[in-house]
Amino acid sequence: MGRGKLYKTNVFRIDAAGQQLATMQAMARRVSAFWNVGNYLCRQRFLAGESVPGRFQLDRLLKEHPLYR
Repeated sequence: MGRGKLYKTNVFRIDAAGQQLATMQAMARRVSAFWNVGNYLCRQRFLAGESVPGRFQLDRLLKEHPLYR
């Protein structure tokens, strides 16, 4: 961690059952898949020698992606 910045992680225990649990698991799978799309895009650009998109550029690029909806 550079430049003296402190980072904090919050951990929550969620006690869900039934439909709530199924919904949360589906959301977790979609978030994971969406993360992989962004990571893949950055990696492909890096390997091609192109500039890797930053956070805001990724926001614009991925806003129209089907997983985002």
